[in-house]
Amino acid sequence: MLVPRGILAVWGYGDPVIEGDEANAIVHAYNRGTIESFWLPERQLLLDGYRTVDFPFDEINPPSFGLEQRWSLSELGGYLRTWSATARYAAELGSDPIIEVERNLSHVWGDPDAKRLISWPLYVRAGRAS
Repeated sequence: MLVPRGILAVWGYGDPVIEGDEANAIVHAYNRGTIESFWLPERQLLLDGYRTVDFPFDEINPPSFGLEQRWSLSELGGYLRTWSATARYAAELGSDPIIEVERNLSHVWGDPDAKRLISWPLYVRAGRAS
């Protein structure tokens, strides 16, 4: 229960977009292909921007914004290893799927220590209690 006139905001981030079409395509194929079936079904709530969730508050239209970071190839690989779907894949199949992703990315990344821009859409749903 929210106090009268209290504000609730829920947020999350979507799929990363990697600088460079080829690098982005490799990560997208991993995320939406290799490990897609290892994501929990509830993830779709986030990807829908929480718009499918009953929200009994007076909606507040937040500004649009995103998240950006510059990472090397190994930093991106480390991030991909934090995904719950990656962990489920590794536990079920007994191998680290990021090794292949890093190998594929190494052909298009250039200097592995070079930083590339990674961006994520942010989803925010906010409202005020009556």
